[in-house]
Amino acid sequence: MTKTDVSLKHNKTDQDLLKHESRDKQADMNNVLFQQDQSPLSAIFIGAHADDIEIACGGTVSKLNHLGWQTWVCILTAEADSATAALRREEAIGGATACGVAPERVLFLGARDTQLRSDGPTVGALRKLLLQHGCNPDLVFAHTGGDSHGDHRSAHELVLSAFRKKPILCFAVVNSLVSSAFVPHVFVNVTNYTGHKALALSRHRSQSIRVDMAAISRLAQRYVPDDKSRLFEPFELILQEGAQDLEYLAMSLNDDAFHGFWFPKIRYQGIASLYSDPIHRLAPPRWSQHLEREGYAQLTQAFTRRWHGDHPLREFTASASDAKKALLESHVILSGGPASNVLTQQSMASQENSQFVFIPPKSPDEHWTIHHRLNGQVYAPTYSSDGNEVIEDYGLLTVKRNPWNAGRTLIGCMGLHGYGTKACFQVLSEPQWLAQFFDQEHFQVLLRVLPTEPSIELVAWSVDVVMKTGLSRRFATYRKIRTQAV
Repeated sequence: MTKTDVSLKHNKTDQDLLKHESRDKQADMNNVLFQQDQSPLSAIFIGAHADDIEIACGGTVSKLNHLGWQTWVCILTAEADSATAALRREEAIGGATACGVAPERVLFLGARDTQLRSDGPTVGALRKLLLQHGCNPDLVFAHTGGDSHGDHRSAHELVLSAFRKKPILCFAVVNSLVSSAFVPHVFVNVTNYTGHKALALSRHRSQSIRVDMAAISRLAQRYVPDDKSRLFEPFELILQEGAQDLEYLAMSLNDDAFHGFWFPKIRYQGIASLYSDPIHRLAPPRWSQHLEREGYAQLTQAFTRRWHGDHPLREFTASASDAKKALLESHVILSGGPASNVLTQQSMASQENSQFVFIPPKSPDEHWTIHHRLNGQVYAPTYSSDGNEVIEDYGLLTVKRNPWNAGRTLIGCMGLHGYGTKACFQVLSEPQWLAQFFDQEHFQVLLRVLPTEPSIELVAWSVDVVMKTGLSRRFATYRKIRTQAV
């Protein structure tokens, strides 16, 4: 699909605006997020002004409605002139209904335009309005604080005060966005909903000069640089105390595999890579010593290109004193297998929840191997006839709780040799790999590498550890939403 195919258009009829979306909608139309014992999932979109929501996330509103969510819209301000206020109110209802929101779920707080405040009376008024209409959403969408418009910043603070136990997804209004202060990590693919968004924006006729369709399209492609064929609406995720249990709902909407995998695991805390200090070398050093570093460099480049905000990676040798501190305090990546990284040996000593384990050599002439604990299969490297070249290698990518700090994540990029370690880093760097398992909290992936070929083979993987966390129902719901989302 070309860039033209996904650009928003503002000069077509309602029928034209919606026609092109039908091709990929069948999966969405079959999706209804009801369970026998549960209500539909719900979300509220709160904007300072009547067109803010459509500009920032009209595609997301439309998408959630097609997925069976119950959606609400709340406009916080109104113009001082009664005639203008009435017109903007009518346009707001028209824009919301074009996105699939029921008219009775379009709410108006009525604060004075340009004078919105996040104070006790306003917080109380917003809570009262929502209570009167029976609105108790699972997710809240609101303005980012990185905005130059005073009403938008006040709306951001107001929502933080009014929804203290809800995940808040913060959107960007391109007209007043402070780009350097906006750090999104959730990206909703709205390519199939651009017609509804454009239709909703066309309902705000009094604001046609303000609505810059080209700028909206550019923003929708800015934050996912490797995917120019689709449009994304970007969001920051804020989790106040008490909202953590619903984080999975917010992340279930994430259509960018890189952030979908990495953000729930490290958030804004960063991650320390602890790389190999050789314990012993049974083979010629020309085998693979440089490959571990190449893999780490690839992951570093991926974060540099795709991550927003501070670069999260830092690294230490496994024997450094800072490495031991990182193990106790940080999310960590263990780089290198047990033959070269003593911390890998130590972390894999606690293997009660792991299907794949490293087994040490029984004699100096043997090598480390990987065993499947359930079926007993052994995975071992193979070598050339003279023993100087690796013909086949295996890497074990393990994501689990840090055994030294249960509140942190440990990621093992652990090859029997450097080829396997590099392959693990490649998987962590590439969205097409991460898309296969970013909805798992803890898992193991066994990779097979033939050094003479560029491809990586996924031999087997295990997610059994996830089911032992007591969160299986949560992740079942997560996977259901991910399966349905298009």
